[in-house]
Amino acid sequence: MASKNRARITVDPAGKAGLYQHQPLPGWEVLGTVTRGDDTGALMRNSHTGIYAMANAGAIRSLDQRKVAAAIAGGKS
Repeated sequence: MASKNRARITVDPAGKAGLYQHQPLPGWEVLGTVTRGDDTGALMRNSHTGIYAMANAGAIRSLDQRKVAAAIAGGKS
């Protein structure tokens, strides 16, 4: 059964990103944790492009940029 909130993105700036991304990634900055549906990972931002992504053990997955920006601003997405 699919999650009812699979498209919702929640950001926790105080989240423990180190649980999901153990090593620093060159060119990426850690902003906290992000949850998309049932998946949680480290919220990363590319220093050169400003693109937000979710990282788990070095695997980078893209996120809906508008939803991340809204979640960071305090809105629900």
